[in-house]
Amino acid sequence: MFKNKHYPIVLIPDNICTVIKARNTAEKTASLDYLDAAHSRVNLQLQENNTTIQHKPNSETPVIEKISLQTPVIFLYLACLTAMLATMQFATAALLTAAFCFYCCYRSRDRTETLQADRDRIEKLQANRTQTQTPQADRDRAAALQPDRQNAIINTHLNKTVDSLLPIDPNIIQHLKKVKIQTAIELKQISTNAIKPLLEKATAQEGATESFFLSRLKEFLPSLYTVQGVPFAIPGSKLRYSCDFMAVHPETGIAADIEIDEPYVGTNNRYGKPHHCFDCNRDNNRNQFFVQGNWIVIRFAEEQIALQPAACCKLIARIFAEVIGDPKIAEPLKTFPDLLPVKQWNTKTATAMARHNYRQTYLSKAGINLTYHSNVSERKKYKKRPRH
Repeated sequence: MFKNKHYPIVLIPDNICTVIKARNTAEKTASLDYLDAAHSRVNLQLQENNTTIQHKPNSETPVIEKISLQTPVIFLYLACLTAMLATMQFATAALLTAAFCFYCCYRSRDRTETLQADRDRIEKLQANRTQTQTPQADRDRAAALQPDRQNAIINTHLNKTVDSLLPIDPNIIQHLKKVKIQTAIELKQISTNAIKPLLEKATAQEGATESFFLSRLKEFLPSLYTVQGVPFAIPGSKLRYSCDFMAVHPETGIAADIEIDEPYVGTNNRYGKPHHCFDCNRDNNRNQFFVQGNWIVIRFAEEQIALQPAACCKLIARIFAEVIGDPKIAEPLKTFPDLLPVKQWNTKTATAMARHNYRQTYLSKAGINLTYHSNVSERKKYKKRPRH
């Protein structure tokens, strides 16, 4: 009957799925436009930073100056020497020449030591650069990977980078608001065309866990309108379909039929008869009735309701939040654990469950007793006699 063969079973009408898909596509497009603008802004910022980088010369590199004597000193020496020779002062001229030679030797020695120290520093700096310099292939590889590294940094910290460099465009916000309003209008139109329940009390037998789960629905899902036991007219038949629970979103009118499936019947006169088996089309026809009538169908196994009521409510909230597009519906239940699946049963498995009274094993954990008055001997008492 169902493809997944596990509970819970969620069926959403096609027209609601179309509205959800259109809304998600519009929101994704707006998000992509926003991210593209953010990437452009970030790339522009990076390019501006790269163009403003200036390579400063190394201040540690010494400047070698050419060794030269000062011109006024030479002219003064020559003038004095010429005057002394002209006046025949040879002794004084000799002393002056000796002093000038001493001066030249001193200047040459001092400047030679300075140049040697500068050369040593230059050689040391060049040696350090040679040791730390990477091969050309490594430099090319690093240059090729640099854009990827920048993109990785941008993608990793995109939210922070975008928030600091690009404010949210008001046009995008306005577009998202229009999408949300349009979605709400379309959902209201769908709910208007949905099948309507009868204004009468349901006559179906109440399940063992329905009262128990109704209190959980009202406790965990206050934003939804929940009602137990709602009848629906079947076209061309005097029989009635009855929802175990009806959950309605007040603003849009989107409704869900919530069902609790037991593996076998527990009433007084039909205890042990297999029920809700996947090899039977009875539930399939019922599901089609509600889905074609623009209702969401959510079916749980009774075992899930008894042992995981909060997780069942969390799933219902998540479905409505996804359909309506309002995450606030599921926000209060986000800390609850997710619902564990339960395998569906067929007629043979349900018969074995009834033989071992399997329902009572999990109902007792929830404080529920599956009471019934008929036993095997009483059922044999009313068994039809064979004809002779």
